[in-house]
Amino acid sequence: MATHTTRQTASTLLTTSRCLRRQTPAAARLLAVPSARRCMHQEQQPPAEAAPSAGISYRPMINRNRAPFSLRGSKPFAINEDPEKLDTMYQSLLGGNPGLSEEIKLQAVTHKSFDHGWQPYNEKLAFFGKLVLQMHTSLHHLATRPESLGPRKPHTAPTENDANGPVLKPFHHPDYHYLTFVNRQNVLDTLSAGKLGHLVRVVGLPEVMRWKPADTNDLVRSGQTDVAVECLYAIIGAVALRRGGDVAGRLVRERILSVLGSPLRSTE
Repeated sequence: MATHTTRQTASTLLTTSRCLRRQTPAAARLLAVPSARRCMHQEQQPPAEAAPSAGISYRPMINRNRAPFSLRGSKPFAINEDPEKLDTMYQSLLGGNPGLSEEIKLQAVTHKSFDHGWQPYNEKLAFFGKLVLQMHTSLHHLATRPESLGPRKPHTAPTENDANGPVLKPFHHPDYHYLTFVNRQNVLDTLSAGKLGHLVRVVGLPEVMRWKPADTNDLVRSGQTDVAVECLYAIIGAVALRRGGDVAGRLVRERILSVLGSPLRSTE
């Protein structure tokens, strides 16, 4: 004899089957909506990304629908479209072939304001590159003897004489004094916005970076120098990630710190 639970389950299944057979056309349409949505979702799947093409017109993201004109009436801002001009800037800054792909070279000079962030931009590369630059600047200060200390002198262990003979003092090397010059203020003075801004203008970085100024009639007030310095940080970060820390350190020492002189101040 069937149990009560078995009879109840069979009754439920029978009732459900009768309701499905007696469904109205409207209910059938409602039941068919999820499958239609799934079909639409499958049809609208973005196509596979094509292989990146060489040149400055590389666009890794999918083209999206845009309005035929700007609703805010903003003026168009022309950016560099010449890949040779971009390569010339890299040659001037790095002193040779950077060893970076075309995509990375474009991303390093692309600010997040460009194209509403649809293109890969350099925010994370700039964050990493700034840390690399500050670290090598501190190492440069540690290895550089300030002119105020004069020439190096041979080190001899200091002694004192007492009734029992000479007594040695605790060892203290003169180079330990350089640690007082490794401080935040000296790093900020060496990597000031004015010095880095002059460097990026000399190599022509503002002319090749991709960004959207707030006021096309006043680029300086829109932060052109700050954006160019961020691109410089991003280039350093890209070199460090792609070619290693040794190459990035040599780049910082030979191509950046060599032209950014700054008097060091001790914390003592």
